[in-house]
Amino acid sequence: MSASPNPVAASGGNSALSCKANQTRPKYTKWNGVVTKTDTESQSVAVTATWSKVSGTGSLSGSTVSFDNNTTTSVRSGVYRASSGGKTADVTVSQSAGSMTTDYGNWTTSSLTVSASPNPVAASGGNSALSCKANQTRSKYTKWNGITTNTTTESQTIAVSASWSKVSGSGSLSGSTVTFGNNTTASALSGVYRASSGGKTADVTVRQSAGSVSYAYTFTFSDGSTSTSWSSIAAGGDSKSYSIVSTRVVKWNGVQTGTENVSYSGSSNVSWASVSGSKITVGDNPNASARSGVVTFTQASSGKTIKVTLLQLKKNSVDIN
Repeated sequence: MSASPNPVAASGGNSALSCKANQTRPKYTKWNGVVTKTDTESQSVAVTATWSKVSGTGSLSGSTVSFDNNTTTSVRSGVYRASSGGKTADVTVSQSAGSMTTDYGNWTTSSLTVSASPNPVAASGGNSALSCKANQTRSKYTKWNGITTNTTTESQTIAVSASWSKVSGSGSLSGSTVTFGNNTTASALSGVYRASSGGKTADVTVRQSAGSVSYAYTFTFSDGSTSTSWSSIAAGGDSKSYSIVSTRVVKWNGVQTGTENVSYSGSSNVSWASVSGSKITVGDNPNASARSGVVTFTQASSGKTIKVTLLQLKKNSVDIN
């Protein structure tokens, strides 16, 4: 008995079984009809046998044994039996051990993930660095004896160099850096920026915190003082204008952005003195005694005050009716 091929390839295939009968017969040498010598002749001839599977691996169809792909690292075998002329014989058909390899497809980008840091940017201004990562997949092929037996998908996320563009909103773009100036509004600002890589795009919104305004007020007379006196005012009355500094320094997020003039108003605590702008007018003193009063200037918004103390001389003579 024989099988060909034997062993069968690890990737699978067929092995053809064949059977030969080993036969003998006597040979008689006769002289004048009398046997003088007896010999034995032998031959081996192909015969059609009946085949059956005894044990092991492989499948039998007629006289053909088939093995599928061997997905193990061990040799496999099966025992097959031929029956012919009342005789039986067995043959072991083997299959080579399997060998596993792994192949991979190319990485392909399915989507992008983009981010900005810091986000939001401080209200006083600064930079935000844009970054981009590609979400990628590839096929993993498990092969036994060069035949793919399993396919799975692997994933990874890797940093990539993207091409950046501004879509809308605030901020300015240089390379992968977004820059915001000082935010001189009480509202948050934002801009949309787009990354392009590997045929995919993704947007990120970069924000800037709302601004906060503060004021530093100055309210003084021109010499820097906050109080002064106007004495020896003539009994017949007089007027006088004062040079007043009324300003405020404007700061957005702690950064000075300008200086503004601030309005103010004046009031008197006596009826005989009036105020218009920075001008004080004192009326006639009909009394034989000096008199005094105070004019107060009040700055709008801050409520700061500066004062002028008035001292008017007495009238030298008093008319008696």
